[in-house]
Amino acid sequence: MVENLLIDITICIIAATLVAYIAKGLKQQLIPAYIISGLIIGPLGLRLITDSTAITHISELGVAFLLFLVGMEINFSKLKSIGNFALFGGTAQLISTFIIGYFFASILGMSNIEAIYIGIIICFSSTMVVLKLLSDRRELDNMRGRLSLGILLLQDIGVIIALALLMNIGNFTIGNLSYTFINCLAICAIGFILKKTLFPKLFKKIAKTPELMFLTALSVCFGFIALADIAGIPISIGAFIAGISLTAYPYDLQIISQVTSLKNFFATLFFVSLGLMITTLSILSNPILIVMLTFLVIFVKPLILLIITKSFGYDLRSSFLTAIGLGQISEFSLIIAAIGVSTGVVSSSFFSIVAIIALISLTTTPYFIQYGHNLFDKFSKYMIIFEKVGHGRMKKTLEKLPEEHLKDHIILAGYDIMGTGIYNELMKQGKKVIVLDYNPEVIDRLIENNQLTIYGDVKHVEILNRMNINKAKLVISTIPSLDDNMFLYNEVRHRNKTVPVMITVKTIEEALQAYDKGVDYVILPELLSREKITQNLQHILSSPESLRSHLERSKRKYVKTLEKEMEEKILAEYEPEYLKHLERTMDDKDIEKRIKMTNHSKD
Repeated sequence: MVENLLIDITICIIAATLVAYIAKGLKQQLIPAYIISGLIIGPLGLRLITDSTAITHISELGVAFLLFLVGMEINFSKLKSIGNFALFGGTAQLISTFIIGYFFASILGMSNIEAIYIGIIICFSSTMVVLKLLSDRRELDNMRGRLSLGILLLQDIGVIIALALLMNIGNFTIGNLSYTFINCLAICAIGFILKKTLFPKLFKKIAKTPELMFLTALSVCFGFIALADIAGIPISIGAFIAGISLTAYPYDLQIISQVTSLKNFFATLFFVSLGLMITTLSILSNPILIVMLTFLVIFVKPLILLIITKSFGYDLRSSFLTAIGLGQISEFSLIIAAIGVSTGVVSSSFFSIVAIIALISLTTTPYFIQYGHNLFDKFSKYMIIFEKVGHGRMKKTLEKLPEEHLKDHIILAGYDIMGTGIYNELMKQGKKVIVLDYNPEVIDRLIENNQLTIYGDVKHVEILNRMNINKAKLVISTIPSLDDNMFLYNEVRHRNKTVPVMITVKTIEEALQAYDKGVDYVILPELLSREKITQNLQHILSSPESLRSHLERSKRKYVKTLEKEMEEKILAEYEPEYLKHLERTMDDKDIEKRIKMTNHSKD
């Protein structure tokens, strides 16, 4: 039994690796490659693995490790700001999606119990996939990341309720449901008590022994997983509580770095197991059913989320990005479908339908998340109708701008960490500053402090008009998106050809590209610290007549630095391969001869 399991794991990993190489060569996402590898080696492919039960159980640990890390990384002070959205918006999403799913399934000819299962299954999005993709893109802490995390946490609570209902569907009572919730609260209480008492002292003592700290963290994770399993709740919830119990220590970053490799290993098995779960093609005899249900998951559910998110006052871009990122079904949806099969209320072909929907929706999700901004830019003009939903905050901030501040003012787009420092420096100098940001919590905080601000997207032309750019003294953007910043730059230049524009980018290539297009000054956080930027601002704004000349001098100096950095980057990337090529094509005498010739030419 153990030998067969080891062989199956070996086959899964090798197959995933080979297909991943092909996907990488074709510049495609890796998650769909892992799922396809499962199809290739599974019952519908080469039949190298026909019993995927053990693999599926092991892959669940990938979900657990992911939520363990998310629990350690979560910033509750920031999640508090979206508490109302997560609670009420998430609940509204679950209820509305269930009703629409049940209605669709009934129309498509499914039985009443199957329609109920479909309604429940499509309610939930994949915590595993979404958080992994956002974490890889370092977007867990931005607005899309926080909104997505809030919805996913509420959905995980919904999963507990759904599992409690479905696992006891034959003898369901309020007592069973209450028992499950009491167990969940008890585990949370244990985690809170240990977080405040034992764990700080324990990790302080073992901090100098990384191996022992790693094993202790794993023990905490598996301990809470065992508690969750005994209590009858998803093990991933137990792992999430374990992660939360280890937050706010000086050592959590080290633990995260050590556990990440394990998480990636089990996560790969999870995605491969999705392909293994598709065991029959008989369901393809009703392709309309699959197409309609997939359409419901990929398009209708995000539409519901878009409307709900926008109704809470968030900007259209963040609402759109959050919505399309959650357009898939959850790993728990497969568990729910499996429960239906095991209890005999749905057929095995029903499970295959759910598995195919999971395959399609989880395959499209990485592309929606990666190219979300491009999709929004392309279709935003068709979504004007949604601008009227939750429009109050934008109107409020626009009406607060006094006319006397719309001349010789400074426009600051983005009030993040860097933007905060820049804003504080400008205010110290007594400058007139208007902040543009699409984070509602930031806007509310600025309004409370009587600071001039506008809520909205930098690509909203109406907002740019209201800021009176043609009479601005300086425009600064700390938004790290080249597309957004170039849109802003072009709009500024259209209205005012002389006002200096400073933008922020993420890479050297983007910085040089921006300079080629005429941007006055580019902020690259890797090379320029916040303190350096504020020093520049203090200098250039103290002498208004030298503003443009100072920017021009700084620009020339900075371009030289960027070009040097680019040369070093290219050398670091290609020089080792070139040297290996020389070693392969030249013998030792040839190399020695060429070195002497080079030294002679230098002399």
